[in-house]
Amino acid sequence: MADGARDQLATLKEEHRSISRQLKLLRTITSGPSSTERLRELVNILESQLRTHFNHEERGLYKSLSKRLGRHSPIGQMRLEHTSIRRTFEAFRRSSIEYGAGQSRSGELKRCFEALQEQVVGHVEKEEKVLFWLADVKL
Repeated sequence: MADGARDQLATLKEEHRSISRQLKLLRTITSGPSSTERLRELVNILESQLRTHFNHEERGLYKSLSKRLGRHSPIGQMRLEHTSIRRTFEAFRRSSIEYGAGQSRSGELKRCFEALQEQVVGHVEKEEKVLFWLADVKL
């Protein structure tokens, strides 16, 4: 593996850890009564982290692997998962805004968060077990 690819994987792994820490903070805050200002802050941080991370993957790792693996690669599925995570994040964001405005209950916020967390955790596991291994072998 070339040094550039190794550096890219190290960055993506660190971004995964950072997103995981943010999800843990959000799990705590969505599990009970919380400050709407703190919730808004954490939602905005997660949005920024996901946007940055997805851009790094889609413009870097996914693009490089697609060239090496061709049409039989898992990249298409991973891109679909990014789209799904973006949609689930938007539902979570709307729920957090409604919660902050007193228009929804904490149960709805928690349900939206749990759906998001499940998708993100599953996606990260696939990347780290499959894509990062492929990158290690092919790049």
